[in-house]
Amino acid sequence: MTKHVLDYDFDYDFDLVGISCHLRDYRLCWTLNQQLELNMERAADAANNGHAEFPVFRSYCEDTRTTVQLFVNRSDEGYLIPEQRQADYLLMVQDNVRWEMDDLLDILRSNPHVLMAFEIDAASLKSRELLLINE
Repeated sequence: MTKHVLDYDFDYDFDLVGISCHLRDYRLCWTLNQQLELNMERAADAANNGHAEFPVFRSYCEDTRTTVQLFVNRSDEGYLIPEQRQADYLLMVQDNVRWEMDDLLDILRSNPHVLMAFEIDAASLKSRELLLINE
């Protein structure tokens, strides 16, 4: 009897930005809401790496059909995405018609609380499936 292994390859069609910042998650969320004109709120669900849960803040814009999620990447139990230890937060923008990546990075870098903002290629992350949580 032969075994069939189903290998799913999810579509990682979103922009991902790593953010280094010393603010608490709710304070960063508030400043990003002001700066990017969003309405992110803490989601009921959380990202989970098998050892710990990581808060997620989410916003959906009806006009542009853009979903923005802010993941906390660091906790006392470790990292959500261990290969991105320099990022305290991960900003995911799905169906992005609102910002070009360079413009988004410039906006984030102009925030006085953001120490560093950089683009991340999600397809190259080993633990990228942890970013796919149910909405």
